[in-house]
Amino acid sequence: VYLTWGNEQEKNRAEKIAASSDGCHVLPKMGLTKVAGLLSQASGVIGVDTGLAHLTAALDVPAVTIYMDTSPELTGSCGIDQFCLSQFGTKPKNDKTTGLRIQINRNITAPKVWEHLQKRIYPACHTFY
Repeated sequence: VYLTWGNEQEKNRAEKIAASSDGCHVLPKMGLTKVAGLLSQASGVIGVDTGLAHLTAALDVPAVTIYMDTSPELTGSCGIDQFCLSQFGTKPKNDKTTGLRIQINRNITAPKVWEHLQKRIYPACHTFY
């Protein structure tokens, strides 16, 4: 697991997470081209509503994007094997034209996020989405 960060506060939080987790590494500060190279090699990505989530979608890397303060219907990551978990909205969405898939969940937990990512990475192992 590799953690990115954009400022010192995020770096400190990432370092705390990495210190308490086996196999978790904080990436050094790097430019977008290098980050894109790393993302393109990933098996899957869990992210939040940032440009990196949209870059992941553009690279067709399976991902779950978490929306806590924004609506994925406005800015959701669309594409192959992308899935949005949101606290906003009243009903799920599955738009076959744009690839936007949204599940509304007021109680987003780490195990649920992991489960959804596993469905993106290993779809043949799951009977439904």
